[in-house]
Amino acid sequence: MDVEKQHMAFFEKYYEGISVNPTVLYLAMTSLIPQLKPRDKLGRYVMHMYVLKRMTEESVQDIIDAFAELKEAKLIDGTSEISPTGAIVSFPKLYE
Repeated sequence: MDVEKQHMAFFEKYYEGISVNPTVLYLAMTSLIPQLKPRDKLGRYVMHMYVLKRMTEESVQDIIDAFAELKEAKLIDGTSEISPTGAIVSFPKLYE
């Protein structure tokens, strides 16, 4: 995934529909992709809560709530594994 293209497509498509906390979380998680190795062939990534807390400066509950909004908007998949220690998610490609 080209992170810069993903971010540009995110702002083009979702700039009014997503609130601030989920936007910050989404940008933080997708920014980590170049540094992470996918967990499996489905392209899912392990997102550790302590890293997300440090990057977003939000509480665990705020991050969990932001995950829910991102899932509802279909910006992330695999969020059934969210916990206070992190989540396993994949990111649908937003650009062609």
